[in-house]
Formats: sequence, structure tokens, C-alpha cells
Amino acid sequence: MTVVTLELTDEVLSILKARAEREGKALEELINEAVLEHCGIGDPKVRVDLHLRLCEKYLREGREFLARGDYVRASEKAWGAAA
Repeated sequence: MTVVTLELTDEVLSILKARAEREGKALEELINEAVLEHCGIGDPKVRVDLHLRLCEKYLREGREFLARGDYVRASEKAWGAAA
């Protein structure tokens, strides 16, 4: 997976985080879906691959938090992967 860094103002980031929270999504998921929608990328294979990669990332991060004994954040990442 390629990582892209976005430069956002604090105001835009706050708005995006609030929307992601309202929709029960991770910020990355919200942004990825918006980009796919905006660019008219409706190929189910592309969407499935994106969700799979995000799930793998959240599980990996969850394991890291679990190893550090941060059970709350570990469970949040696991929930993100499951959702």
C-alpha cells in the first residue's frame, strides 16, 4: 500500500473527523471513499482491495497496542477492522 500525506487545515481536519465519527467510520475510510466517489471509481474489486488493506492495517495496529498493554486502543483498532 502506498502512503500519501495530506496537508489539511485544522478546520478541515476537524470537519472530516466529526463526519467520520457521525458515520461510524475511520478518518482514512471516509477520505478514501470520498476520493473513489469523486473520481468515479466504482469497480468493486478496487473497493474490496481498499477495505481489505485498511482491515489489515487496523489489525496490525491493534496487535501493536495489545503488545503494549493498551487494551482500549487495541479494541478500537480491532473494532475498526471488523466494521
